[in-house]
Amino acid sequence: MNDRLPQLQKQIIDFGNSAEFKELDAYYSQPSIFSALGVSRHENTHSNFIAWLLDPSSNHGLGDMPLRKFLEAFSLACALPHSRGKIPQDLISAITAGDYKLSAVTVEREKVLKDGSRVDIYLEGIIAFDRKEYPLKLAIENKVKSSEHDSQTKRYLEALRPPVSSPDIFLTPLSNRKYELLGAPECDSKDFIQLNYQYLADYIIEPCRDCLEEGGVKRYLTEYLLALGLPETRQTKGDFIMAISKEERALLARFWDKHKDLLTAVILSINEYVPLDDEESEVVAEAAKALEAAAQRNLTRYSWEHYTGGYSKSAQIPSCA
Repeated sequence: MNDRLPQLQKQIIDFGNSAEFKELDAYYSQPSIFSALGVSRHENTHSNFIAWLLDPSSNHGLGDMPLRKFLEAFSLACALPHSRGKIPQDLISAITAGDYKLSAVTVEREKVLKDGSRVDIYLEGIIAFDRKEYPLKLAIENKVKSSEHDSQTKRYLEALRPPVSSPDIFLTPLSNRKYELLGAPECDSKDFIQLNYQYLADYIIEPCRDCLEEGGVKRYLTEYLLALGLPETRQTKGDFIMAISKEERALLARFWDKHKDLLTAVILSINEYVPLDDEESEVVAEAAKALEAAAQRNLTRYSWEHYTGGYSKSAQIPSCA
């Protein structure tokens, strides 16, 4: 008789009875209006929501806080290898210190440019720092499931040439692990600054949500974070996690710490005993390699890491400013 079986049996029973499993199951069972409508991976839905949030005149009651948080996330992106040196340092310093003023801000969806092309989100206004005013023009090309086509970013840049460097954004659901190692933006115009949805969640959505009283707008932001983390239930193929909230991160960390032995055994053996399609097999194989490498370093010290995102339990979330 295999001496390992009684121990494995106990682990399986403990798994189903554990508080961590129940917490995680309850979190993933939450209803989300985005998922109910089947739009949690629709590009236009995300562009509409982001444009609404960034517009100081919107009815969210947050004023220009979301836009200021967006500029902070943008300033952090400018320190990464793919963006370093693209924006004047005095602008980055002003944004980082919050030592600037915004005025005359307008936000448009599907802005038609002079060449006839349409940019997903276009923001225009005035940013004042160092006792001077500068035009702020920000174009956001948002990609959720598709890739760039027809050299969109190059055409946008030619049509949007401003008097000062423009913080044009290429927004994608790339994981932090891959995003922060990019050597260049994943778009045709390398003058764009790439931003990912995890930065959007960490530095914009969560700080804004955490500053709100209980009510409708806070609920909207909470549901949006839930939609970013939960695969859309109406789809069976090609879905993915766009970003995860700090609450989900904490739940997953506790879940992993409690059940890492059982989960490791499952991941390391599932490819051998369960028929998987090629895509699933590739994902499981990648996770197995990461776990095997971690086991060699000492598995007890291995912090949970989402295989597509690299979001570790030690990641820091900024507090509300």
